Amino acid sequence: MVQILDALLSSILLLTIAILLLSFAGILLAVARPFRSEIANGILSVISIGFVFGIIFWMLNARYYHALGKASEFTDLKVNQKYIFLVDKQFQGDSDGMGDNFFRLFTLDRLSGELIGRSFAGEYGEEGTIVMLHEDTAWVKTGKGLLGIKGTSNQVVFSDQKKALTLHFEEFKIGIDKINYLPGDSLLSITAKDGRTHLLSPRTQKLGPPKDYESNPVATAFFAKEFIELSKNQKVYLSSSSRKQFLSSLYTAEAKVLSPLEFLEGYFVAFSPEKQIFLILHYETTDKIDFILSAFSSQNLQKPLWDIYRKDLQIGDFFSKSESTLTCVQVYENEVYFTIDGFLCKADLQKGTIIWKKRL
Repeated sequence: MVQILDALLSSILLLTIAILLLSFAGILLAVARPFRSEIANGILSVISIGFVFGIIFWMLNARYYHALGKASEFTDLKVNQKYIFLVDKQFQGDSDGMGDNFFRLFTLDRLSGELIGRSFAGEYGEEGTIVMLHEDTAWVKTGKGLLGIKGTSNQVVFSDQKKALTLHFEEFKIGIDKINYLPGDSLLSITAKDGRTHLLSPRTQKLGPPKDYESNPVATAFFAKEFIELSKNQKVYLSSSSRKQFLSSLYTAEAKVLSPLEFLEGYFVAFSPEKQIFLILHYETTDKIDFILSAFSSQNLQKPLWDIYRKDLQIGDFFSKSESTLTCVQVYENEVYFTIDGFLCKADLQKGTIIWKKRL
């Protein structure tokens, strides 16, 4: 039933047909006269119209309130020992673009890729970002604030909304002036209206200096789109020259070319310090649709360990965007996870072989 609703709510065509059919059924019930009593027929008409309009209203808002509908654009992907967490972006508004983005959190089993839960994860802004993980709980930062969500039960365990904080902490009963998120420590700096500033751990939900508790931010290797730090004394850069504006090559800090290979619109997307393997995303043409995901070992920069081509993945369905491309990449142990449109792929980090693909 959930899959049927996902399909129905993800297609304007199917949703329009369903609304028309429901409206027609409502009209038939409203004009029907199965009873001899006009009062009874009138009551039936009112109930029928109310029920139909209630169902239509639910269908138009089910993606927002119940996280139903196919995924279309993932904005973040994080993995821990047991679970995969993804955030996708949806739009709630009219056809003229009047409305706001909202975000949903998907939780999957890491080994099988089985969907465990999905829930509303905040709204406003262009990106929903997972800033912290602990067991089956992810903390998602959006334009409206920070939400902690238990992925296995879809339960909200933390909110940084002022109303919630004033109810739970005596220090904020006087009111809250401002809230700042400190990404380096995964802490909230909250200034009450009495002028006092407090640090709050979203995971432990305790106030105090950092030494009083442990935060659990998402662990990431140190790399950027333009360079990777293989060790303290070795960085690899991916940059282009003025003569080859769109083609990038691998360089040392001293501008020494490390490999004859060139990458069209290429940039680093992931790095495994343990395996000393990094991934480069680049494209076949400047249209930036048909991507290539290439893996390199720091021991051999002359040729990739493997290449994954978008056109070989055979990804896409009735609900997919024709020009969708790779949006998120995450390396965990000997696995690499990446998203395309509403699909999540899991591959072997050493070989590049696809282990499974899931449509979410």
